[in-house]
Amino acid sequence: MAVRKKAVRRGRPSGSQSTDPKVATALGKAIASLRVAVGMSQEALALAANVGRSNISMIETGRTTPNFVGVVRIAAALNCSLSGLMQEFEHHYAEG
Repeated sequence: MAVRKKAVRRGRPSGSQSTDPKVATALGKAIASLRVAVGMSQEALALAANVGRSNISMIETGRTTPNFVGVVRIAAALNCSLSGLMQEFEHHYAEG
């Protein structure tokens, strides 16, 4: 007896999101507030973190989220610890 294999759909389910908008917005606000606090422009942050300036803009407005390496680079460029960045994130997340 032949067994028919069921087709496997690959990728994310239709309509799913790869990021949570509330998380993306809170992280963007945290990065923006730390950047402003140290008096750094988006362009300067982008150069220091080795990230595109438009990407920094999209992160700060919550339209995208950086991967972990990006978060580490951004924190280092802001001369901030990861825990400091996460404290700022938690503050903005609680507001949102």
